[in-house]
Amino acid sequence: MQTSLKKRISLSLLLGATLCLLLSSLPARATEKLLRFSIPPRGNPPYLIVHKEGLPTGIIWDILSRVAKQQGYRLVPVKTPRKRVDQSMRFGQLDATARAMEWTPDPEQFIFSEPMFKARDVIFSPIQRPLQFSSPKDLIGKKLRAQLGYHYPKLAPYFNTHQILRMDDMDSYQQLRKLLLAPYRFDGAIVNEWVGRWLIRRHQWQGYFAISKQDVGDVDYRLMFNKKWLSFVDAFNRELTKMKKNGQLQEIVQSYQ
Repeated sequence: MQTSLKKRISLSLLLGATLCLLLSSLPARATEKLLRFSIPPRGNPPYLIVHKEGLPTGIIWDILSRVAKQQGYRLVPVKTPRKRVDQSMRFGQLDATARAMEWTPDPEQFIFSEPMFKARDVIFSPIQRPLQFSSPKDLIGKKLRAQLGYHYPKLAPYFNTHQILRMDDMDSYQQLRKLLLAPYRFDGAIVNEWVGRWLIRRHQWQGYFAISKQDVGDVDYRLMFNKKWLSFVDAFNRELTKMKKNGQLQEIVQSYQ
């Protein structure tokens, strides 16, 4: 009887200690600092790359996750269709996304970081017929593959008057693939420079394309935050400046090219 009683007391003490440990861990988890970051469901390589398992990677993810960790936040990816991002951020369901001010209908409703880098649209052309130009006028009479739904302000007057012929594709992969399959049917494709370089590396298309030195448009790529994140944006800008000066930013970019 005494041995049985001791066993029950020991078991009760063990269970009590275990419960205390579990309860003590709950407040830490409940107060964990999260930064909910919007990413496109299919990603946007090489800026944001979605994997079947694990966390995303990519230029922007690597930059933000490094700063978030320094500031004590856990970066949480939230797959969100583009049309729902702004509303979700206004309602506090998302905290941040990657965006250029020029792509935002009401930029004053949000806080933007300093520019991380320039996003340049350039022309990829068949290596057999490299296309270089100094101004849009040099492209008159050319046939260019573009991306459906994208607006190119510098070329718009020439597209609208059919001085430059535009053929649309769903994405950059299709643009380059069609150019590769029919190098003499089209003169070039308008593609984001880093996206095009990433696709060439991924699909082993080295040696098939020439890339124009001149761009047809560029924007400052930033992070866009809900307004309550002002202090974090200030910290992000400070760290971004350091990363530009010490070469860390360039290292991240080059790892995806």
